[in-house]
Amino acid sequence: MRTGWNVINRLTGKQIPLLVGSFVLGNVGTGTMSVAWTMDTVGPAVVSVGPVTPDPRNTPVNSVDVLFSEQIDPATFDWLDLELKHNGTVVGGLDAVTITQVSSSLFRISGLGGLTTDEGIYQLTVKVTEVSDLAGNAGTIAGNGSDTWTMDTTAPQVVRVFEIDPDPRNTAVDEVNVEFSEPIDLATFDWQDLALRRDGLPMSLNDTVTISHVAGGVYSISGLAPFTALEGSYELTVSGAGIEDEAGNAATGSAADQWLMDLTPPEVLEVIEVAPDPRSTAVETVDVVFSEPINVSSFGLAAIELTHEGTALDLSHGTITFEHVSGYTYRISGLAAFTAAEGTYVLTVFGAELADEAGNAGVGSASDQWHVDLTPPEVLDVIDV
Repeated sequence: MRTGWNVINRLTGKQIPLLVGSFVLGNVGTGTMSVAWTMDTVGPAVVSVGPVTPDPRNTPVNSVDVLFSEQIDPATFDWLDLELKHNGTVVGGLDAVTITQVSSSLFRISGLGGLTTDEGIYQLTVKVTEVSDLAGNAGTIAGNGSDTWTMDTTAPQVVRVFEIDPDPRNTAVDEVNVEFSEPIDLATFDWQDLALRRDGLPMSLNDTVTISHVAGGVYSISGLAPFTALEGSYELTVSGAGIEDEAGNAATGSAADQWLMDLTPPEVLEVIEVAPDPRSTAVETVDVVFSEPINVSSFGLAAIELTHEGTALDLSHGTITFEHVSGYTYRISGLAAFTAAEGTYVLTVFGAELADEAGNAGVGSASDQWHVDLTPPEVLDVIDV
């Protein structure tokens, strides 16, 4: 028998003769035979670890699958090729885990549940520098793989409903922001987690009210305008009972904000009478009563007129001020510089030139008249008895 070249079996190390032809009993043989083999010098690498789902989560991870780039020698893969970290610190106890082969290149690491119960960030790394394929090639550091997940067992809390501004107001509220202690699962937060009341009575909301994420734990509730257009006192409450965070923890607590929708304009009710009247001294202050509180910053010279003997006085050269006294009463001060001369004075307040705290322009007007008399009485006659 005649043989050709010898080749080396990579698995056994033995030589394999290649048969090219043969001579048997002087007869020349016929036919040929070939042998094929694979030359493998590349070590295995991790294609994927996990991924762990859901992530974030509120239950421990018991098992994680690892997929290699090729079939490995199962005997070379054990717990020593694993590293588990919790918040950056290596976790011990991996010698208790089990590794089973699921398919030719897929393995399952089980028994992690007791090591992943604490809240925090976990990272499981599979190292292949000691893992070999069937040809005996070990992996390299570049072939390592890992997966990271978050264990979250803390329930989110409803922190606050942002204050409505301005308040009071004369326009409907369409959007309100709410803050949670952490990001939530937006799919669990909708109009049914809201309660809107007007003057203490519940309002019926529907799915036209929508929720969107703003940033962090802040979310926006939109579409409220059709429900907040009428005058009255409103309260919006967000209840956490039906809301969950991304790990599935149910939210706790509730928060609310109140605001006033005011469509009624303030009315000038009275300019309080100056006393005494007539008088011999200038008038320094005059009080005005409105039907409701006003925005004192809107109460200025444009809203008053002071006449002397029928002629309007130029008040811009003085230091007239306006302030809140109490309730619905406001005071105009600094009039003495304009009311010292003898004669008849009329002070008028115009509601159209001021506004209430909701921004409604005032209505109506009111005035008071008084007389300054500086002429002393004269004895004209003593009547004979």
